[in-house]
Amino acid sequence: MILRRIGRADWDVCGICNDDEERTCDVLDLLVDHADGATCLAWLRKSIAEHGPPGNKEKSRRLSQYIYELKHKQLRLFYFFDEGRLIVVAHGAAKPSEKVLKRHVARAEQRRRAYTEARRTGDVTIIDAAETPHGH
Repeated sequence: MILRRIGRADWDVCGICNDDEERTCDVLDLLVDHADGATCLAWLRKSIAEHGPPGNKEKSRRLSQYIYELKHKQLRLFYFFDEGRLIVVAHGAAKPSEKVLKRHVARAEQRRRAYTEARRTGDVTIIDAAETPHGH
């Protein structure tokens, strides 16, 4: 499994890449395409990488045993933690309704299980954006 680094300071913030040749990252694609994406990406790279997720429940909250939600304007990023101050952003979406939220959480949980299995077998690599053809 390939993770693409979004930001790194006291915390390492990474997005899960797809299994395609270009190693695209749906989270980064969402941030590039959405009107609030540039400010959200800057927030991830600066504030979240330096300080970790905010303690303010209006900005970050637990949705399930392992999955958390980061809120930035109209964007929602679904993430989980791993050892070594690693935040893995598994999925993102424009602000979903409560009805649709469960599907996004399920998608993030599915990606967390795949990550956990890849980590167990030593098959996780973190790359910087400059190392990919997609290059966000």
